[in-house]
Amino acid sequence: MTNGASNVVKKIQLNQRDRPSGIIWVQFDHSDVGEKTRHENRHLYVQGIESTWTPIKPVTTQFAVGRNQTAQVVRKQFPLRPAAAKTIHRSQGDTEQKIVVNFNTRRSIPHIHHVGLSRVTAIEGLFITDLCEDKIAVNPHVAAEMEHLRNERVLKLSVTPIYKTDQVSFKLCYLNARLLHKHIDDIRHDFNFANTDINIFSETRCMRSDNASMYDIDGYTLFRNDGHSLTTRPFGGMTVFSRVEFLPGYPCGFAQLFLGKYSN
Repeated sequence: MTNGASNVVKKIQLNQRDRPSGIIWVQFDHSDVGEKTRHENRHLYVQGIESTWTPIKPVTTQFAVGRNQTAQVVRKQFPLRPAAAKTIHRSQGDTEQKIVVNFNTRRSIPHIHHVGLSRVTAIEGLFITDLCEDKIAVNPHVAAEMEHLRNERVLKLSVTPIYKTDQVSFKLCYLNARLLHKHIDDIRHDFNFANTDINIFSETRCMRSDNASMYDIDGYTLFRNDGHSLTTRPFGGMTVFSRVEFLPGYPCGFAQLFLGKYSN
C-alpha cells in the first residue's frame, strides 16, 4: 500500500468505540493496491467480508515535540484521511481511467496543467470543470533549457539517415514488419521509408482478403505475396513497395515460382 492511494470505506469493525481499535475495511480504486496485505490477513476474511476489501488497522507512531524536542508524543490512529478529491500535487504518479479536474487557482503554478491532464489513460475519460487557461504557466528555466537542447545540444546520429544520403544512390530497405497492417501508418510517416526506391517487408502476415487500399503508399507500386489462410492471419508473407517499374511477369509469388519450376 502507498501513501495517498484512494479508496472507499466499506465496513468498520471497532473493538472499543472510544479509541482506535479493530479494523476498517476499504476497497482501493486499483485492485493491485493492498494485495500483499490481503494475503497476509486472509484469516480475517469471514462471511460478509468481500475478498477485494483490504483491512486497515491502527498504527502507533512516536515522535518528539517542543523547542528542544525533549517531549515524546505517542499517537495511535487509522492511517486514513477522508477526502472528496485530491490535490493535483497529490495525484502525481496516479493513472486513472476517468478523472474530473478543476484548475481554479489564484496564482500560476508552472506545469500544474500538464500534471493534472496527464493522469488519465484516454481523453474520453477526462472531464474538466474549470481549465483556468490564464493560469497556464511554464517555468522559465525549463523553456530556456528546451531552447538550448533544440539549438545547441542536437545529437548527431552515428549513422546517416536514408533521407540524407546521396539522391543519386539506389536505395533499398528491408524490414521484418511483424504484422504490416498494424504498422502501415508508421511506415507511411517514416522519412526513411519515404525516401527509398524499394521497400521490402517480411513477416507481413497479410491476408488475401485484405483490401489493397489498406497498404497503399503514395508514389509506390505494391506487390504482396500473402500466406495461405482464410480464417486467421497466416505467418510469413512478404510485401514489396517499389518506385521502380517492375519487369513484365515480375515479381511473382511463391506459388508461381513453385509451378514454374516444374513447367520448364
